[in-house]
Amino acid sequence: MLLLAIDTCCGGCSAALVRLSDGRAKVLAYEVEEELQFQSERLFILIERVMGDLSYQEIQYVGVNVGPGSFTGVRIGLGAAQGMRLGQFLRGKLKSREERSNDVFHIVPVTSTMACGYQEVFFSNSTLRQVVDTVIPAGRERFYVQKFFCSVTETICYFEDNEGYGKEVMRLKAQDEIALLSLEEMGSMVMNLDLFSKSGHVNAVGVALAAVSHITSKDFTIIPAYKIEPIYIKSVWQ
Repeated sequence: MLLLAIDTCCGGCSAALVRLSDGRAKVLAYEVEEELQFQSERLFILIERVMGDLSYQEIQYVGVNVGPGSFTGVRIGLGAAQGMRLGQFLRGKLKSREERSNDVFHIVPVTSTMACGYQEVFFSNSTLRQVVDTVIPAGRERFYVQKFFCSVTETICYFEDNEGYGKEVMRLKAQDEIALLSLEEMGSMVMNLDLFSKSGHVNAVGVALAAVSHITSKDFTIIPAYKIEPIYIKSVWQ
């Protein structure tokens, strides 16, 4: 099974192609563009690079970060995924609607905070933590925050990145809703700004990990593409 993961929500854009088979996931290709101003122009270039000679017909799932994050970035990523799926759907116009729906890839929406949480779990060298706090900069000294419980018994897969680093990744479960908080409101979660910058740098590898988590869950269901919406979160004073 092949999964294409894309992220445009938290600065720049990135894409990753992942093969999932027999409980193992391997990043086959990964591309990133750090420039914030050219996401819409660069995203499909990155996708073409990671896809190589593959066609969209060979992709089963597209994982996409639906926010919260940059207002424009969220719309670019989700719009790109929905546009690719629509184009693939229309190419099968001689088939019945049901046959075409089965032939096209499915979009797997993931949140920025969950992608961030899986990146923390995967790349952390520390001992396994039961609680993972994700903190993503939202600008103006505010942060998107969410708490996850990290299972000590349930793994999603053995995951290997494009540089050969791999490990068993434990499943995360959200313990609360995503919140937009100021520094003062974060209270005990305030540690240091270096941690915020490391935690908040979400990319397509984190999106891929979160998407694999959804796909391998016993409760996983396909969401119709037209029903997937971006996540925008405002603070209580807005």
